[in-house]
Amino acid sequence: MKTRMMKKLLSLVAGVWLALAAATAQAIPTVLITDGTNTFEIADNSPGDGNSLAGLMDISQTFGPWFVGMTIGITKPVLGSAGLPSMFLNSVQFSNSSLAPDPLLVGFSDTDYTGIFPGFATSTVGSTTGSVSVFSWYDPGNVLFGTSGLLAALGPFSGDFSGSSSNAVDPFTPLTGPYSLTLAAFIEHPAGALENTQFSMELQPVPEPGTALLLGIGIAGLAGAARWRRKQVGC
Repeated sequence: MKTRMMKKLLSLVAGVWLALAAATAQAIPTVLITDGTNTFEIADNSPGDGNSLAGLMDISQTFGPWFVGMTIGITKPVLGSAGLPSMFLNSVQFSNSSLAPDPLLVGFSDTDYTGIFPGFATSTVGSTTGSVSVFSWYDPGNVLFGTSGLLAALGPFSGDFSGSSSNAVDPFTPLTGPYSLTLAAFIEHPAGALENTQFSMELQPVPEPGTALLLGIGIAGLAGAARWRRKQVGC
């Protein structure tokens, strides 16, 4: 049952990403947040990015019942490089609705990676009062939010969760030149006064460099902790 549900969810998420990718012109790190009605696409160092450092994005958005309190995406040159890819995504969401809100998709993508590896490791950790499923893809066409090659599909998770998966690159969709990488989470909340989800996820080539996850978490904390504390105090 869980496998069938995940396949259906994967098809849905990939379809949404495909539609968004077709309308996305940027070739720099980009965060996409959508509930199917409202879509926010924010490129690195564009309006909406609260951090001016290239490769480190810090975003907040509010729409409908959703408050995306903090979304941090980290990639090259802050974390990893074109030849040794590493991506990190951290996000905190709240919802307040008398009815279950439309599901939320949060994604982070970048292009122009060049290192050729046999596979990639995807890991995630977090907690939710609803459910969370996470995904990672590579795209040998170097398309932002491209989904030609699925790397991992983890979940659905509930409560406190963690998971990881190491996946080989599909020999029928090989990496032969510049390519893109994408991380995404599909979040569902029930009706409630203050439902919440927070998660971190990372994508690294196999074999894993080892310390990148800790580095990513540390950078994310430096980038967002002070602002998040200010928001909490202001509530």
